[in-house]
Amino acid sequence: MLAKIRLLFIALCLLSSQTIANDTQLSNYQTDISLVSQKLLFENDSDLRKLAAKIVLHENISNHQVLDIIALKMVKGSNPDNDDLLAWYAKSLATAKSNRYVDFLTKQKSKKITKSSKVRKYIKKTLRTYEKKELISAEAFSINNYNLANLQSSSTKHYQAAITNRNTSESSYNFNNFDNSTTIEQVFNKLGLPDRTSVENEVTGPGGWKFTSQRIVMTYDKLGKVRFNEVDGIYKIERTVLTKGNTALTNSINNPQAKGYADTILNGTFQEYKATAKQIYHDSLYDEALLDVIATRIAMDKHLTHGHEVDAVAWLLKCLGKAANPRYKDFLTKIEETAETRKARRYADSALDQLPDVTGVEQFSSEN
Repeated sequence: MLAKIRLLFIALCLLSSQTIANDTQLSNYQTDISLVSQKLLFENDSDLRKLAAKIVLHENISNHQVLDIIALKMVKGSNPDNDDLLAWYAKSLATAKSNRYVDFLTKQKSKKITKSSKVRKYIKKTLRTYEKKELISAEAFSINNYNLANLQSSSTKHYQAAITNRNTSESSYNFNNFDNSTTIEQVFNKLGLPDRTSVENEVTGPGGWKFTSQRIVMTYDKLGKVRFNEVDGIYKIERTVLTKGNTALTNSINNPQAKGYADTILNGTFQEYKATAKQIYHDSLYDEALLDVIATRIAMDKHLTHGHEVDAVAWLLKCLGKAANPRYKDFLTKIEETAETRKARRYADSALDQLPDVTGVEQFSSEN
């Protein structure tokens, strides 16, 4: 059924322009990521619309049904004061394989139409990109041919149809074998479209130097969340948060304070769970079920390499060390051997040194 939905989506792309033929041969992934991008373009949050433009650019989406919406948003659906968003719209139109947007952008670069020098700069850059391509001849884009409300309704309908027809009962419907090299395409190939896509702003930087970077968060209601970071122009998995696993892990925690800490460690941002780990360390709150949550989070994030992320993992490792529970000896030994960074391996080694030398204790294990 999902294959039929994809074919219907491609057919709609063909119908929306009579003269574009070679620009509509979409792979399954291009169809799926196009549906995600369309959905985001109609969100009220400007960060989500900006994310859509970034996805179009980085995933090289040339589907004109998506690009038409972006062009419409440039003139009809955006706050003219949001120069950054409009600039991203202009940049993303560079993925077009046809000359459909040349006349449109040529008009938009006029100072009379586009007041922002920043937006004009990226319009001109996209036009220069077109000059370097062998563009397919196509019907010129016109804002008069579309109604945004109708496009939004159609987009929502097709997205919901794709969600409804996912096979979530298969044994492969899980996060197993995902790591920090896994791309959005690989996730879609295994799980299909997410129920929701959102954005998280990560504030990073040493000392007084701070900058904000965006992460894509894709939520699968029956599984959990997959968080992506951009690496060399490609979105790859940064971390996963298991909904099913969270319930099993946290339900066994009777202490309300420990349960709250566990929820933050499993679902919070790096800053949030680092702060929580510090609190656990200073409070010496070492409920074994909470320690299992800490170990689960370490297993998920042992591959991370950014400084603030590794700091968060290090604080979790400090908690396991201070707890001095021999249940985590084998686990910490594995982290010491396999963690991506020297810092994480060093803190795992330090935690091991604090464990009592006893045998016959049931060991913690994690599929991650």
